[in-house]
Formats: sequence, C-alpha cells, structure tokens
Amino acid sequence: MILASPVVAKQYGPATFTDSGITVEATVSGPDMWSAPFDEVVSLSLYVTPAVEDILSINVTEVTLSINRYTASSGYSPIAAETVVLGSPATGTDAVNLTVEVELEGVSNSPDCYFAIAVRGSYFDGNSTVEFLASSPDDLIGPFAVAPGLSSPVSQVGMVVTVIFGVLVVLGVYGVKKAKSPPSRPRGLLD
Repeated sequence: MILASPVVAKQYGPATFTDSGITVEATVSGPDMWSAPFDEVVSLSLYVTPAVEDILSINVTEVTLSINRYTASSGYSPIAAETVVLGSPATGTDAVNLTVEVELEGVSNSPDCYFAIAVRGSYFDGNSTVEFLASSPDDLIGPFAVAPGLSSPVSQVGMVVTVIFGVLVVLGVYGVKKAKSPPSRPRGLLD
C-alpha cells in the first residue's frame, strides 16, 4: 500500500499560458524525485486573470492538473490526472489567486514528463456572465523524470540479476582459492 503525503521539496515553474480569454500563471510544488508507481500530493498555486478589461468579478470553480509523458513516436499522453472541484468558488474582483492540494496517482514512468493545467470558472463584465475553460499546452511545466520504482518489473529483474552476479562472484573467489591451494595428501593411520 502506498500512502499519500504532502511533499514540497521542489518548485516546478512558474509558467504562464493564455487560453479562452484567460491568462493563468501556475507553479507546482512537489517531490524532488518521482518514481513509479506514485501517489503524491502536490501543491498547485494559480493566479488567474481575464485577458479582457473592465470586469467586475471572476471566480474559479474547478482545477485539473495532469502529468503527461512525451515520446517521439506518440507525442504526449497522460500518466496521471486529477480534477479538484472547489467547495466554494475562489473569487476576486479582477483576478483570482489560489492554492489547491492535488493528489496524483500513476504507475507509468518516463524520462520526459510535463505538467499541464486546466482551469474552469466564469467572470462578470457588467452585462453578462462569461464561462471559461482555459487549458494549457501539454508541456506547460517541465521536463522532469518519473523513474521506475522498486516494484516495477524492470527494477525487479535488475535486483535479481544483481543478486545472481553477487553469488557468481563469491563462487568464483572460492573456486580460485581452492585451485591455488596445494593438493592435500590423504592421511594415513600413522599420521
């Protein structure tokens, strides 16, 4: 069983993106080293502003954080994602500054991983309420590596090979010592 625990050893970002008329600045605080399988609680800090002027209020209702791995053959694919629906919207008059804790669980590893973010909410411009869903590029923050963990098949095979190699070295040393020692002569009754 893997236990989730908040870790704030490394800061990823900040990075900024604009989508659907919304500008988002994001920073992720999480573990310094990632290894699969993982179950990590990270802290996501956001500063959200509409790209339009003269708004009266803005609120954020939902935040999604994902980890995407990149491979040359298939591009970006998610290995972990979590959506946090805020119990009460984070609000502001012209911007929203918020921090949420996000639990990310995954079993895949990759040397090239990136954070991506989506923010849902609305703003009021004095006449109407405009809803938005602002999504970042797949490679907003990164790269960082998710290493294979001790429970991965690759690591288990590596451990078995290491043990076998160690046993062979010990047997080899014993064999060399035995070969270099003078032959023993059989003992007789008078010895």
